[in-house]
Amino acid sequence: MKETPKDSPNTNRPDPKAAKVVSDLNVGKPLLRCCLDPSGKTLFTAGQDTRIWQVPLNETKEADTKMAELKGHESWVFALAMHPDGELLLSGGGDGNLIWWSLSDGPATLLRKINAHQAWIRDVAISFDGKVVATAGNDQLVKLWNVEDGRLLNTLKGHESDIYRVTFHPDGERLISGDLTAHIKCWQLDSGKMLRELHAPTLHRIDKNHNLHLGGTRALSFDADGKQLAVSGLRAAPNYLGGEVQPGNVIFDFESGEIVKEQKTKENLSTVPWESFFDGPDTLVVSTGGKADGHLLFWKTDAEHEFHSFALPSAARDLAMDRQRHHLATAHYDGHLRITSLLSENPQTDVS
Repeated sequence: MKETPKDSPNTNRPDPKAAKVVSDLNVGKPLLRCCLDPSGKTLFTAGQDTRIWQVPLNETKEADTKMAELKGHESWVFALAMHPDGELLLSGGGDGNLIWWSLSDGPATLLRKINAHQAWIRDVAISFDGKVVATAGNDQLVKLWNVEDGRLLNTLKGHESDIYRVTFHPDGERLISGDLTAHIKCWQLDSGKMLRELHAPTLHRIDKNHNLHLGGTRALSFDADGKQLAVSGLRAAPNYLGGEVQPGNVIFDFESGEIVKEQKTKENLSTVPWESFFDGPDTLVVSTGGKADGHLLFWKTDAEHEFHSFALPSAARDLAMDRQRHHLATAHYDGHLRITSLLSENPQTDVS
C-alpha cells in the first residue's frame, strides 16, 4: 500500500537539503518497485525479472547474503503493496497475476495466486483499513478484491487507455485511478460508481510521427488530509525516443477539482517521474530517472520550480518513505537499493 506518511512526534525534523545516501545495497537486476514494511526493518523490491527480493535493513553490511528471493510470477513485477499490519505483501506483474505473500513467519511464502487481469498489472494498492486491494493495468480495468479471501468484489470500467496508477483517498471511501492520457477518475469504493473525472492535459501528448501516446499518470499522491492531489508525469517530450523528456506535476484542489499549480524543474531535466509522496502538508517529493540519471526532487505545492534537487547515482524507478519521513528508499535501474537520510545529524540506516 502506498501510505501517506503521517507527521512524526520526533523533534529531529527532516531536511531535504541535508539529503545523503546512507545505504547502498546491490540486488543485481534493474529494479522497478520497492516498498517498506510498517516497522521499517524490511525492504521489498522487484523489477525486470520474475523475482521479488526481501531485504533486511538492520544489518546492511550482510544484506546481500541474507536477501530472500520470492518466486511466483512469470514476468516482470510491476507492482508491490504492503498491508498496513505488515503481515501481507501483494504483488502484480506482466503476467496478469496478483499474488498474496505471507510475512507472518520468517521469509515470505506464497499464500494465494490469482490471474486477475488479461494484461499487465501496472499498479496495486491496499485500502487503509486493510480490507480491499485495488489492481489496474493495460486492460483498462480497475478491479477490487477482498484481501482476506481473494474474492473479486467489483470491476470498474470507464478508462479508455492503459491505467498506470491507483490510490485510495485518505477518507477510505474513494479510490482514484489515472491513465496514459492523464485522465483521473474518482470512484466510490462501496458502490463502484464513478463520481467524477479530473484531467491533467499538460501531462499528455501524442507523437503523430510515431503514433505514440506520451506521458500520462506516472504518479498519484494525496496529502494526509486528502485535500490536495498531485499528479506527476511528462510535461514535455522534445525527443521521446531519444530520452529527451521533461517532468512535471499538476496539483489539484481535490474537492473542487480545480488545478491550483502546474510545476516543472528549473533546468528542464531529461528525466521521468516514477513515484511521489507528500512530506507534510505542503512539500511534494518525486523520484525520477532517465537520461539525466536519478534525482529526488522537492517542491513546495504553491511553487512552480523545485526548491531542492538531490542527484542519485542511477535512475530511480520507485520511492518509499518511512513513517517518520526521515528516510527515503529508492529502487534503481542499476540494480541497487539506496536509502537516503533527510536528517541533518547522525544519519542511520535503521529506518524504523
